[in-house]
Order: sequence, then C-alpha cells, then structure tokens
Amino acid sequence: MPTSDLAPDWVLHGGRIHTVDDGFRTVEALAIKSGRLVGVGADAEVRPLAGPGTRVVDLDGRTVVPGFVDGHNHMAGFGLGLLALPLRDAASVAEVCARVAARAAQVPPGTWIVASPLGTPPYCLDAPGCLAEGRFPTREELDAAAPEHPLYVAYGLGKPPPAPALLNSRGLAALGLDREPPPAAIGSLGRDAAGRPNGILEIVSPFAALGWLFGRGLPAASPERHLDGLRAATRLYLAAGITMIYEAHGVRPEELRAYAELHARGEMGVRSHLAVGVDLDAPLEAIDQQLAWLGYAVPPGLGDDVLQVDGIGLSFDGPVGHGMALMREPYENYWGQRWQGVQYAPTEKFLAVLRLAARRGLRVQTQCSGGAAIDAVLDAYTTVDREIPIRDARWVIEHCQFPSAHNIEQCRALNVVPTTCTNFLWGQGSTGYYRFYGRELAQQAVPLRAWLDGGVPVVQSSDYGPYPPLFGLWQSLARRDALTGDVIGPEQRITREEALRIYTRHGAYATFRERDVGSLELGKLADLLVLSDDPLTCPEEAIRDVAVLATMVGGQAVHDPGDVFA
Repeated sequence: MPTSDLAPDWVLHGGRIHTVDDGFRTVEALAIKSGRLVGVGADAEVRPLAGPGTRVVDLDGRTVVPGFVDGHNHMAGFGLGLLALPLRDAASVAEVCARVAARAAQVPPGTWIVASPLGTPPYCLDAPGCLAEGRFPTREELDAAAPEHPLYVAYGLGKPPPAPALLNSRGLAALGLDREPPPAAIGSLGRDAAGRPNGILEIVSPFAALGWLFGRGLPAASPERHLDGLRAATRLYLAAGITMIYEAHGVRPEELRAYAELHARGEMGVRSHLAVGVDLDAPLEAIDQQLAWLGYAVPPGLGDDVLQVDGIGLSFDGPVGHGMALMREPYENYWGQRWQGVQYAPTEKFLAVLRLAARRGLRVQTQCSGGAAIDAVLDAYTTVDREIPIRDARWVIEHCQFPSAHNIEQCRALNVVPTTCTNFLWGQGSTGYYRFYGRELAQQAVPLRAWLDGGVPVVQSSDYGPYPPLFGLWQSLARRDALTGDVIGPEQRITREEALRIYTRHGAYATFRERDVGSLELGKLADLLVLSDDPLTCPEEAIRDVAVLATMVGGQAVHDPGDVFA
C-alpha cells in the first residue's frame, strides 16, 4: 500500500470512463492527486494505488467524460439575465403584471424595473403565444402594475426581427420615446388605435439596440450586479458540465472586472479564457492606443489555470439569424431591401488593425458569420501571415456559418481555429436561415462534417442559445430546427465520438490548454463529469436529456447534489 505522501487523493473506480485520448480509450478507473490524474486504466491497475487517506468512490457503472469546453458564450451577460425579474415562465398577462407589481413594491419609486423576455428561453420564439391571452400586456396594464417605476421587459436576443421589448409609460418617457420614435435602423414603436405608443418596441437590430437603449437612459449594471450575475452563471455552467469557456468575442472592461474579482474571491469555478473586445468602429489611432496598452494580453497572457486573458476580439459582420450577415450573394433583408449584409468596418481598416495586433504579438479572434465575411477575414489573415507569420498563434474565426471548401483549406493552412454553433440551426433555422437565405443555402450552414474532413479542429459553442453542452452534443448530430423539426444539412452530421471530441479536446486546443485539459490522461488536470447515461450509446434523442450527476474541476467536487463523490 502506498504511503500517505504518495497515495492519490481520489480513486474513482467501477465506471465507464471515456478518456477521449488519441485512441479514444474507455477505462474503468482514475486516480487523482493534487488536482491531476496519476492513474488511468483498469480497476486492477488503479485501485491498488489507494492509501489510507484516499477517498475511494465506486462509480457503480456510471459514465465519466472530460469536462466540456464551450468555445464561445456570454457567461457574464447570461449571468446578468439571471438577475432580471423573471417572466420567462409566466403563463398569462395577469401573472406578468402580478410579478411586476410585486417587484415594484420592493424597490423605491423611480427605480428601473428590468425584466427578462417573455417566452421559452433562450430564443423566446413562442411569445406572446405562451400567454393565455395570446397577446402582450398593454401599456395601461403595465402602468397599473408599476405606476411609479419605469419598466423595461427585454426582448429575446435570439429572436429574429421584429423582437419585441415592452415599456410602460414611465419607461417610454425615461427613454424619450414619448417624444420621438427610435431610429428606423433600431426598430419601431407600436401604436394603439388612437395613435399613441402602446409600449411595444419592435427591435429590428438587436445588438445595436442594446447600445442605443443604454445611451438613452436604460441603466447599466453596477459592479456588484455584474459580480452576482457571474457567480450565478458559473454555478449553472458547472451543473451543466461546462468546466472551461473560451470567450473570444471580446469581454468589456466591466465584465473583465467581475471575472477578476470573482477569481480573487476563489469563486470562479469555471476555467475562463478571455479575449479583450476591440471596437472596429473606433478611429484607427484610438485602436492603436488600446492595443498598445494590451501588452498583458500577449500570449501566454495574464492569469493562471483558472482565469486567463489573452488576445483581442473583433466583429466583422452582422448576425445570420437576423438577416444581417455579409453574404456572397444578395438577399432580402427585414426591410424588404436587396443587400449583402452588414460589414462593421472597411476591409482596409480591418487589415490595418490585424497588422497592428500581429506586430504586437496579440492573438486575434474575429466574428465573421456570412460567406463573404469569412472570405474577407481569411484573406486578410492570409495577407498578414505573409508579413508576420500567425500560424503558431492559432488565430480564431467565430460563428463562420457558411465557409467554402477554400475557406476550410485556408484555416488548415494557417492553423486558424473556427468556433461555430449548431444551436443557431435549432433556434433560428426556419425563422432566420430559411427566411432570409432560403432553404437551399441553409442546408450548407454550420458544416461540422466538412470542417472535420478538412482536417480543421472546429470547436462547438452555445453563444446565446441553450448552454448545456449535452444539448449541443445532441444538436451536432440532430441538426434540428426547433419549430419545424426539419433536419438542416443532414450530410453535415458527425458521429457521437467526434461530437464529444469537439466539445473537449478541440476546445482545449483553441485555448492552448491541450496539455492540461480536454481528455483524461496521465498528468492532466482532473476536470471531469459523472453522467446519468452514456451519450455514446444511449438513444440519440436521449442525449440532450442526459444529466450531469457531478462535476469535478482540478480534483475538487464543484457540483455534486447527489453526493456521488461523498
């Protein structure tokens, strides 16, 4: 028997443990010491490693997999949403108003009440049909519920235009909407039979609307609220099996502050790998000055194995599901115009920013959704690579729903890592992809099979969609539209093993953490999940309902409601 100094802290045995190593081995037991794996193999090999102080856990045949890595999400924003007045499960107008009135009784008059969207999260496609009356609350009903408070009921970020937000009279006045309508590029204000604003703000440019609303007076979250939201989000993520995120879209300073403070308190939980957001709309001189201050974000970056900041995040075009992606061919947008989509910065300016970043050694991640955007971004990456090689820096493209075969080869040649999201097909397949681009082109979206066959380590993510990775793993296979049940691009389905590898090893590769996480191998960190069923063998439809019974990060049980590790 090993001495207490040499014995592992944990031995987990009697399980079906998918290591996701090079050979995709399935073993029975693991031994863990000081947060790392010191034994991986058969029960007969690993159990004898236990010493007097070792905690020995019988897995009783349960399945174990590496912790999941979400390649792009908005954990901080998701957390703030958790703190809003919850209306998602409200079943009637009366219930909505009762909840608003209850909140109004709790906060001082004049204080903003900010509520979640109505409908089934995250896309809220069923509102207002989810309410018994089949309509939204009127301005007068919301006024009666909160006569002394400005009220804002958020729109669903995943919902294609028009996405309705709700305001009472005080909310309309606080935003100046009782005096003038919003810009047409933001949305329109509904009116009643008498021509008065009815409190429904129909958003047609969801992400632009956020900045506009904050600029008009909708209150931004306080540092304490950011911290509380992030704390709540990490708990839900760990419960869903997310042990690491890569937020390369770019975090804002207030979000980075919340991450840093939560980590300083020892409450981070989810390993978080972050890029710093850079606004391409700013003058080039201002961007250059910002990059000059980002020396701490040059890889390997600032931080440790729990929180790390490196690189910058850029956005090149608009969202596919809202009919704003930069596409190769013209299509009809929400306003009935023929266009090719939105490009946030001229290509030459974008290229200039890439050169500035490359010269400073900064890793670049660019959100580029439509085909023409992907073409432009990868051509710019190629141009920079000829001047300043970027292959070892693993630059990233995000979303990239419509890559061509040439784009895939460009990524392979440049060692560019794509992060994509089959959740888009679930939440916006018929309402966005079919609506704006047609069924034929929609079949080419999010081509996981093509990425893998092209030798590119594509990474899965949740973005604003359903965040549980087991849902995303299922959707990697199902490719289902939520409303119609259509399978979108069936030839782009992948195998279960490939889907699990994408959610683990590929995510680790995107963050330069493949030596530490992504698989269960000797020397790696003990980031792992105990599942209620085996996603590699259970019926396909059951994959999304597999429960995470327990989550371990670095040898610490961080989610264990059933005392699996007790």
